[in-house]
Amino acid sequence: MSIDPKATRGYRNRNPGNIEHVPANKWQGLDVPPSDGRFCRFTSHEFGIRALAALLVTYQDRHKLRTPRAIIERWAPKVENDTAAYLAVVARRIGVGPDETIDLHRHEHLRPLVEAIIHHECAGLTYPAAVIDRALTLAGVPPAAPVTLREVAAITGTGRGAVLVGAAGIATAVAQAAPAIQALGTLAPAVAIAVIVAAVVGVLVSAFAAAMDALAVDPNIGTDASYRAGGIGAPVLLRVVRSAPDRLGDAFGTSVIQASDVLTVAIAVLPAVEADDTFTLGADSLTVQHAERDAAGIAWRVFCRR
Repeated sequence: MSIDPKATRGYRNRNPGNIEHVPANKWQGLDVPPSDGRFCRFTSHEFGIRALAALLVTYQDRHKLRTPRAIIERWAPKVENDTAAYLAVVARRIGVGPDETIDLHRHEHLRPLVEAIIHHECAGLTYPAAVIDRALTLAGVPPAAPVTLREVAAITGTGRGAVLVGAAGIATAVAQAAPAIQALGTLAPAVAIAVIVAAVVGVLVSAFAAAMDALAVDPNIGTDASYRAGGIGAPVLLRVVRSAPDRLGDAFGTSVIQASDVLTVAIAVLPAVEADDTFTLGADSLTVQHAERDAAGIAWRVFCRR
């Protein structure tokens, strides 16, 4: 007799990893009451999946577990589970061998592991890809930046750049710059080529910036914030993408989950960010520890403390 995945305890608790409730672990998004008597209850499926992802990352970072076998043997110990069968299912869904090394700070490794565990824990439950991606973004492991303009078009939902892929993409980008290129006839060849390349790169960067804008506007990913330089400057209202990867810390000799906050902010909106600047998101006040530019120079990755 088959079981409806949405009737499982994990789905009803919005805790598809079936994480047991430990009062010392103040997971973000815990419901009231936070437990059904044994397992955590969350206010949304994204928060439950986020907790699962954060715990798996902790296995890697704190306990140095880097293979599906090592991770699953800790996640589903033999005393309570058919660990060998669990491992076989998980490894097959990830597409790696049980003893191959994986990196859970990489979205392409963490996501299939999370999906495989959910599938096993909740009778074949499958969440939409967007739900998983939002949860992993909250956990601090967002999807990789789009590599092709077809991916950018999918993110923006506007169709922008849908035909700008590969060689066709370069040709179309050059065509868009045609009026300017026609004026290059009198320039030295090397200079003309440099100008053409700059025009093409400009089209690509504009598309990636559009993808960043779309993520910030998405109500499921972006959020309103108020920024103050040095914590005392005039408030600047903007949109940010917030992730909150949990870190395992020590308190009086006991390991406890501690939240951290990372904000992604478009550089076009906020050209400079310094330590001790502040962001206010609802009731949360965050102080900047440091900020890093992304490789494309489009967004800040801002590391904050509460």
